[in-house]
Amino acid sequence: IVSALDADVANPGVNQPSYTLRVGAVTSKVLLDVLSSNGKHTSALKLATQTKEPSWGWWWTQNATTCWEHWPGGNGWPNPVWSPTSGSRNHIFLCGGLVEWYWKHLVGLTPTSAAFTTVRVAPKVNPEVGPSSLVAEYQSVSGIIASSWKLSQKGDQVMLDVTLPLGVSSGIVAVPKPFSSDYAPVVRAIVTESGKQIWDG
Repeated sequence: IVSALDADVANPGVNQPSYTLRVGAVTSKVLLDVLSSNGKHTSALKLATQTKEPSWGWWWTQNATTCWEHWPGGNGWPNPVWSPTSGSRNHIFLCGGLVEWYWKHLVGLTPTSAAFTTVRVAPKVNPEVGPSSLVAEYQSVSGIIASSWKLSQKGDQVMLDVTLPLGVSSGIVAVPKPFSSDYAPVVRAIVTESGKQIWDG
């Protein structure tokens, strides 16, 4: 099913550009998460960063500061009789899963118990698509959880900085693997903390 979904977003049909959207409120909530959670994170990044119509990024190019009621814009996808006065431009539904995906997969933050008393931080990085760095702070009921990462220009180093508050009793931090010259994840990586090597494998 995931392979079919991956192929569908790469080629949505009806003369739409690759990695543009043709889903409604329900599927847009889960689409990116399903892809990233099942080994198709690159496709999720391409969808999230696409600026051709119809896409979240196309709204952004039109100076949107909210989510619109419909995907269509200047070319009317998927409704050629659509006009700029059709529907409102203040809806959450079509953006519902975008921010959740951002926190879960780009920041990599997920609670592993109630009230964020234990957490997991496992960001996904990609040297070709999406951001090359990220800084985030989350105000949880257990305190502020901060995470930032940066990918080197060649992708051969990943710097990750995580700060957990006293209210978090334990956390699992999974450092993303760096990439080789052909942008494939390396088989073996060295992890250092404050300049001291703590992992080689």
